[in-house]
Amino acid sequence: MVNDRVQVSGVTAIMIINEKLANVMVEKNSVFEIYLEESYPLETLYDRSLPHGLIFKVGHKKIEKLPQSAIQTDHKFWTGECKSLIGNSIVEGTSVAELCAWTEKVFLDPNALVFKGNRDYVTDAQAPQYWSQCRSAIAAYYEWWSKNSEKSQAEILLKEADFAYRQSVGLSPYNTMVVWRYADSYFRISGRMMRGGSLTRR
Repeated sequence: MVNDRVQVSGVTAIMIINEKLANVMVEKNSVFEIYLEESYPLETLYDRSLPHGLIFKVGHKKIEKLPQSAIQTDHKFWTGECKSLIGNSIVEGTSVAELCAWTEKVFLDPNALVFKGNRDYVTDAQAPQYWSQCRSAIAAYYEWWSKNSEKSQAEILLKEADFAYRQSVGLSPYNTMVVWRYADSYFRISGRMMRGGSLTRR
């Protein structure tokens, strides 16, 4: 309390307030379609949200199980987005070492012959930051769902989360939030995938 007024500081505290407000808006506006562009994770909305292109569509009812069709649609959408922006260099079998080597060549030298994507994209100041942030948000969403799903679907979601994280780094290795988010989740996902016998090639 400062001068009889409540003051809040710090990203975590502010985002907790934002998350509570977002939930209230969803609950009070049941006749409207609601869409969310995530900046920081709002996990209490994940069980009522579905990927919708670059962002999320937030429903008014909780989802008991993430539909396989939604995962496939999202996978197809982002495969197309990445192909048009950075080419076909980041595929499901791309290892972390290959990802790092590719991003170093492309983003340090956009005119390199190795790059088959949109050179205007990789030289733009804002576009890579935006696309990578959107993909990273969906990756975190899949990771959350993997912890809240049956084992058979959890393995599928872990693979999808790992792939989405690698795509997000490929879309912008300069985005520190995206890189940190993948690094932070990398060992968690790798450990769970190893225990499940489905580790992606590194």
